Amino acid sequence: MTRARDFADVISGQHNLPPGSLGNAVPAGSITTAKLANDAVNASKIADGVVRAQHIADGHVTTAKLADDAITAAKIADGAVSKGFSNVSLYSADSASNTIPATADKLLFVIAGAGGGGASSFMASGGNGGDSTVVYNSVTYTANGGTGSDPVDGSNNSSDVALGHSGGSGTGGLAILGGGSVGGGGGQTIYGSYSATPLDGRNGGMVIVQVAVVSGQTTYAVTVGSGGTAATATYGNDTATGAAGSNGYVLVYDNG
Repeated sequence: MTRARDFADVISGQHNLPPGSLGNAVPAGSITTAKLANDAVNASKIADGVVRAQHIADGHVTTAKLADDAITAAKIADGAVSKGFSNVSLYSADSASNTIPATADKLLFVIAGAGGGGASSFMASGGNGGDSTVVYNSVTYTANGGTGSDPVDGSNNSSDVALGHSGGSGTGGLAILGGGSVGGGGGQTIYGSYSATPLDGRNGGMVIVQVAVVSGQTTYAVTVGSGGTAATATYGNDTATGAAGSNGYVLVYDNG
């Protein structure tokens, strides 16, 4: 082949250059993204391990780019995915030594104190509601019972002022005033031209707390407060009776 023919082939783009002959002729960085044809760089041209995590911009690997079943349990680090609460136990009575599922690593306690009882007109006070508690890992979480209502007393205005709803206590817990069980209503007296209606019993408190399951601490204990008693009294020929407070309760969620 003549030199003129070789030159013509080069100009026409039909001359086959030996592999790697231009490697040293291309300065570093001179082949930019704009100079690459679409789809010119495919998987076969990328060496294994060349593209690492630091080369991938945040948010660029989307769900649509993941093949089905590409992410297996072996590719997820321990503790990277937190399990949600899937089980709940309702306690309406005392219960000791409740077993935590072996696969659970956290618990959520929702504790409601009992409501206070309603008073009887101006004659008798309602009873206080009982506290509800959960004991786990030697820590007690308490939702206080509501206070029973006082009778009406025209000579003592303080007796006619509503007492505050109850709260609760416990390390790390959220205490909600009046978030527990409802207090009982007061009993009204109507006799002749006289009437007396006391205020309702106060609501129990509520405590909400999440705790981590501690190794070796496999049970928890629950006590549930009883609603405050209702007062009954008679004035003249009218008997007034308040309503008992609602009993407390405890909900325990786990992610076992």
